[in-house]
Amino acid sequence: HDFSNQRFRASATGSLMVDPKSKSETISETTKTYLIEVYINVMYGRKKEIISKAMQKGLMQEEDSLTLLSRVNQLFYKKNEENFKNDWLTGTPDIIHEGMIRDTKTSWDIFTFFKSKSNSIDRGYYWQLQSYMDLTGCNAASLDYCLVNTPPALIESEKRKWVWNQG
Repeated sequence: HDFSNQRFRASATGSLMVDPKSKSETISETTKTYLIEVYINVMYGRKKEIISKAMQKGLMQEEDSLTLLSRVNQLFYKKNEENFKNDWLTGTPDIIHEGMIRDTKTSWDIFTFFKSKSNSIDRGYYWQLQSYMDLTGCNAASLDYCLVNTPPALIESEKRKWVWNQG
């Protein structure tokens, strides 16, 4: 199999940019794990699919988060549908507006929303934004956390899980 055309998803770039824990290692365990997943995907056509309730909400409520961000900033943001590629990366930024990348993250609840308001940006998101800027030629990026309503289907699912766990 040929790996020369392999491109990494912008959202996974953070897994490649992790420093090893010891100076005797050249590649971190996180990077090794991710590269093994890429290898399995190329060699066997299998993808490791991880979907959490927070990720489900983010996918389901993406439009609501874009609308909220537009209202807060009093600008109209249109969802970017274009996928960008170069020799190493591929990715689809949420918004490209006036030379700036905006990536929205929909918080699961008020607690994760306020936790995101710390002064430091998540390392993975930092590298995702860097990748989007490289792919698009934009020289500015913003990570926008949004707190919007949870869809009724996810609330019902959480209720069922809670009842099940109660015995």
